[in-house]
Amino acid sequence: CWDWDLGRGALQTLGYSYLYVEEMAVREGKINGYPIMFDCGTESVSAAELEHIANWVSEGGTFVALPFTARNLYDKPESWPIKRLLGCEIKALRAPGKGTVTFGADQKVFRALAGKTFPDQGHSMDWLNHERDQLGVAFAPAPDQEVLATFENGDAAIVRRKLGKG
Repeated sequence: CWDWDLGRGALQTLGYSYLYVEEMAVREGKINGYPIMFDCGTESVSAAELEHIANWVSEGGTFVALPFTARNLYDKPESWPIKRLLGCEIKALRAPGKGTVTFGADQKVFRALAGKTFPDQGHSMDWLNHERDQLGVAFAPAPDQEVLATFENGDAAIVRRKLGKG
């Protein structure tokens, strides 16, 4: 599923180049040497692919997941295998349009957004003009995770986990 495809113009507009990788390329180590992998909404994965990504992160890579990244194993729908890589539980699914998202004042990842609050009314349209922000995810972070942003009820909206060197 390529509904969150940043390669359709957003990265070029910002002056960045990119490379698409699929499961076989991850397995073959073709991501080695790249500092960041931004998932484009891959909802179904194999356990082996997640293991390869976890190893890459442990060696220094940064993996950015979206709300439904690795929601399913191919043979186990709704199993949320991403939990192993994220190190936290999925607390709740929530519809956008109600409430707010507040970025932590002390977090250093999104410095320009530190301490700012936004309505949880975002829209994400794909290249065919279909709405793709139909559900969000609230996390139950582990103690070793940094919460970068919260929803109005205090649930974690964006979390960061250090894994090895990554």
